Amino acid sequence: MSALPRREHSPTEILAAYAGLLRRRRDALARLAGTGCEILSALTTDPLADIGELLERREGECRRFSALNSQSPSDEPALLDSARSLQFEQDEEGAVARRVLSLSDDCWKLADQIMRSQADSEAIMRCSLEATARSIRESAQRRKLDTAYGPACRHHSPVFLDTQQ
Repeated sequence: MSALPRREHSPTEILAAYAGLLRRRRDALARLAGTGCEILSALTTDPLADIGELLERREGECRRFSALNSQSPSDEPALLDSARSLQFEQDEEGAVARRVLSLSDDCWKLADQIMRSQADSEAIMRCSLEATARSIRESAQRRKLDTAYGPACRHHSPVFLDTQQ
């Protein structure tokens, strides 16, 4: 079932229906952006924060957004072109066209914001993962030294006990 009316409707009705879809898409993207900001904020505060619940919520929001995108009309680029050509009209058609273009622009801005916050979150998690991996390597090296030389080894330059060194 298509989210937009059939072609026998007027261009204004078609654009209005498309604007409704874009509004729902924008709202879904706004929720995704909000969750992305929460994840970034949590990781900025504590790189080891438990964000499992936020990731689950984000996954559900991604599914809802995907479902909205499956309702997209196949002629979406043509609808945007039509809106661009009608945006300067001073009637209802022009107002609907401007609304479509504004909503489309909002969607692109939100998508960009989502991608930036995701990239920042991934960078924080990557640094945290690298620090954890480094700590594990150092711990393994200490255990090997402890096994070979005993726990008295302090893992830095040796201290000579005799006076001649």
